[in-house]
Amino acid sequence: MTGTLTILDVGHGNCSIVRDGEQVAVVDAGRGPFATKYLEQVGIKAIDLIIISHADEDHLAGIIGLLSSEQFDVKEVALNSDAEKDTKIWRDVRKTLESLHNRGKVKITIGIFRGGSSWSTENIQIRVLAPSLSIALSGPGGTDTDGKRISSNSGSIVLRATHSSGNSALLAADMEELTLEEMLRSGCDLAANVLVFPHHGGLPGKANPEKFSAKILRAVKPTSVIFSNGRDKHDNPKPEVLEEVAKFGASHIACTQISKNCHSKSLKQTAGNLGLSAGADDGKSCAGTIEIDLCTGRVHKKQEEIHVAFVQTLESPMCQKTSNQATLQIPIKVLH
Repeated sequence: MTGTLTILDVGHGNCSIVRDGEQVAVVDAGRGPFATKYLEQVGIKAIDLIIISHADEDHLAGIIGLLSSEQFDVKEVALNSDAEKDTKIWRDVRKTLESLHNRGKVKITIGIFRGGSSWSTENIQIRVLAPSLSIALSGPGGTDTDGKRISSNSGSIVLRATHSSGNSALLAADMEELTLEEMLRSGCDLAANVLVFPHHGGLPGKANPEKFSAKILRAVKPTSVIFSNGRDKHDNPKPEVLEEVAKFGASHIACTQISKNCHSKSLKQTAGNLGLSAGADDGKSCAGTIEIDLCTGRVHKKQEEIHVAFVQTLESPMCQKTSNQATLQIPIKVLH
């Protein structure tokens, strides 16, 4: 059986790629050309599905590159409306999608909500866990059934990719407390082996970061926690978030880039190959681009050893300070 989840190092932002044989789904594409370059590097010609979790720049700025490239045949783009977002990049994405739709190039699916959308390959099912139908119908700028305001973040599309082997990963986008509370109240099963932590490990809106982190960890019960973070923005992941991950007992912790809380200066790795990582050339990457085998959960032993050794050279690595467990045994492998 096949099935991989790749978390690209795009700096501050998200880009996840799910592959099952020849079938490919891209979830978000942060700033820069890294999604395009990665897919070209691994020989991808067709993209079955692109899902845009929400209209923030750090989740969609790379989408236009994928849609505009003659290298790829993009079959479907799925997203939700956001009347509140009035940024140039969001307007450009909408204009690009309209042009492709008018020329019959790409199927556009609008209105993504739990129970209404899912996508399957031979071995992997991608399910929508949020937003609910009610939140999707209201949209950013509206209110939920309790009268709480819905933002672009709280309306994020939250996904779980589940392999036929039973392994799964939760892609939490920028979900906030409103999203989490609604899912828990609805009895939504959030359990997953791997959690790509929301907000890049940053502050979850106005919610208490410790309480929010503890709540999502109890619901997901991950053994591996990944932070898709950038070294140069927001100092993510936050120490208080890492402390909750440690209290929970997650045995696997990895950041795509080196947090300034772990090391004061950039530090270029001299051993191994980080693959296509945004921070590799500037000494910003830690785990870099992370590839997880959803079928076996097996670690690429050589890259794991390189990563563990590298983290031990940092001044104050939070992932080692926060837990007595072997925190760096995440399934990582080099992209050749």
